[in-house]
Amino acid sequence: MNQYWFNIIQCIIITLIGAFTFRVRGGLRIPRTDKKFPFNKWWFAVAFPVCMAWIINDWESCFLITGIIASEMCTSISGWGSYIGALYTGVVSENDKDDLNITYFVQEKFFPALNEFRKWCLNHKCFVWLGNLLPEGSYKDNGKLYGFVTLSLRGGLTTFILGLWLNSILYCCVGLLQGTIYWLGGWTCRHIYDDGKNGWKISEWYWGATLAFFGYLILK
Repeated sequence: MNQYWFNIIQCIIITLIGAFTFRVRGGLRIPRTDKKFPFNKWWFAVAFPVCMAWIINDWESCFLITGIIASEMCTSISGWGSYIGALYTGVVSENDKDDLNITYFVQEKFFPALNEFRKWCLNHKCFVWLGNLLPEGSYKDNGKLYGFVTLSLRGGLTTFILGLWLNSILYCCVGLLQGTIYWLGGWTCRHIYDDGKNGWKISEWYWGATLAFFGYLILK
């Protein structure tokens, strides 16, 4: 097998592993049972560093261990469930308190410019969303836009941490696609296949594949 076809096969395998393990992380049921895969939160956290190590052929234990820690940490920080819910339903959770949510704190500290852009998008009186002017200062009344922009920032937090581990500025920015990827999952649910959860389950396949594919694309 020549190098070209090896690279194609490697990319496909890594992308599929990312998709599957991230869906397992979200609570995939074992076929023909009502049970989730055991230790579901750790599947992606372990598989992603192993896949990245395979890409760059770095099997140092320190690289793998820090990758597992980074992957588990960045996917376990709270907040994004309410953002996904807002994106799909337009309803912002009453429990989503800006001053108490660690995600907001990290966004403001690590992504100050993007956080200001979020506020501008959601508050600016001249910003048009689906043909309608948004009321100034009332972004939580525009739940789908709120979910899209804030989920994108949450994705930025995920890959910011992973990008630091991978020593890649480009990968730090990949997570800003999360709002778009989850919107695509919602579109798939409405028009192609109903997953029973507004596209949330489908999006987990898409997002895991996205994280793995861009890891391959950038590192290779």
